[in-house]
Amino acid sequence: SGSSVASLLKSLGLEKYLITFQAEE
Repeated sequence: SGSSVASLLKSLGLEKYLITFQAEE
């Protein structure tokens, strides 16, 4: 789960937050 969130963050240029989301899981 969270793959759509990852795609959304990438499209917004927020890939840096993607690392945070992955670390929390």
